[in-house]
Amino acid sequence: MMHTTLKGPVLFHGKKPKVREKRDSTQNIDPLTSQEISKIDHLGDGEINDKLLQMLEDINVTSEVGRQHILGQTIEEKKRLLKNWILRDHHSASNQAGPSSPEEYVEELKRQNVGEQITDQQDQVIEKLRVSLSTNGLSWVKKFGEHN
Repeated sequence: MMHTTLKGPVLFHGKKPKVREKRDSTQNIDPLTSQEISKIDHLGDGEINDKLLQMLEDINVTSEVGRQHILGQTIEEKKRLLKNWILRDHHSASNQAGPSSPEEYVEELKRQNVGEQITDQQDQVIEKLRVSLSTNGLSWVKKFGEHN
C-alpha cells in the first residue's frame, strides 16, 4: 500500500477553506451585563457555589450526580460556567425582536387585548412567547407565571 503525503494547502472544490476568526462573545454587551460578569471574579467560594446552585435550578439540572459534578469543578471553571450562563441570557434576550422579558410579554399581551379573533401580529407574539417559555430557564418561566 502506498502512502501519499499532501504538500501545500488543502483545497476544497479548488478553493482554500475560509478560516473563521474566533468571535469575542463579550462584544456588544450592555454595561449592566458586563458589570454582572465582572462581579463573578470577586465572589467568594460560597457565593460561587450558591450562584451555581441557582444556575443548575434555572437550567433544570435535578440529578445529584449532575450537581456534584459541576460543584466539584475548580473555582476558575465554576466562574467560567457562571459567566457563560450570564452571557447566554444576554444573547438570547438581545437576539430577539419584540418582547424578551416576562414583564414585556405580559404588557404586550395586555396592550394587544387578545380576544376570540387573533390577528397575525397577536399570533406572532403568542408564538414567540411559546418559544420563550420552552427555551428560557426555569426562573424566567416562574417570573412569567408571577406576572400573569
